[in-house]
Amino acid sequence: MAQVQERTRGAAYWNDQARFFNQATSQAVIALLKKREVSGRQLAARINWGPNMLYTRLSGRTAWTVADLHAIANVLNTEAHHILRYAQGIVNKREEAEGRG
Repeated sequence: MAQVQERTRGAAYWNDQARFFNQATSQAVIALLKKREVSGRQLAARINWGPNMLYTRLSGRTAWTVADLHAIANVLNTEAHHILRYAQGIVNKREEAEGRG
């Protein structure tokens, strides 16, 4: 029974980490939109998404995919790994604030 609880706790921890990294990725995309002075509506149109499709990702209701990030990066004249690196920085700051970094 203890092993089952430990695995469940482990899964909950990793689900939390994935959820937070997804939120950090949204923050990175929003920061890049502001830097490039592009609205979410403009970005959605340029990558042939409806505004709701972008909103569900930015709000965290839908997880980002590598293809999503490549499409966004292409439009915003950057690379997907730059978005992910920015998101990782947000995660690192959170871990430092929590004493885990």
